[in-house]
Amino acid sequence: VSRGSEIRIFDGEGNHAVAELTDVISKRAVLLVKQQLQSLPTSSPVHLLIGLPKGPAMDLAIRMATEAGVREIHPMLCERSVARGDRDTRWRTISQSACQQSGRTDIPVIHKLLPMKAALHLPAEINDRRIALPNNSTGTSAVGPSAIAIGPEGGFTTGEVKIALSMGYEPV
Repeated sequence: VSRGSEIRIFDGEGNHAVAELTDVISKRAVLLVKQQLQSLPTSSPVHLLIGLPKGPAMDLAIRMATEAGVREIHPMLCERSVARGDRDTRWRTISQSACQQSGRTDIPVIHKLLPMKAALHLPAEINDRRIALPNNSTGTSAVGPSAIAIGPEGGFTTGEVKIALSMGYEPV
């Protein structure tokens, strides 16, 4: 990118524009906003509650969830999860990169890793709560804010499923 180039910029909160690179001062870009772009209407918020998988699979899950439009990502520590230290900064970087790659202008909220039972507690306005379990129907279409909980490799334990069901999660 050189002076005079037009680029798209976004602030991570849904605002975006076309800007021209006018200068570089002390390794910082100086931009002239040429056109404010209209944001696309946002769909109902989707919360993804994901049991922390082994290895680098969470990085891919963060990327794919971001590209798919998930509004908030809730990493969960399940009985079959393997924690590997604090990954918050890495996950935010991956999500920002996925936004740039897909043209998304709002960056999803990535919550702190919590034990499953704590992560399942969501605001009351999210009354469409589902848990992905083998051999269940696809359920009905979501109306309004929704949440889907998916397990780590090996799935949820019987005890974890019971907890989710007792908290109003529908198996799908």
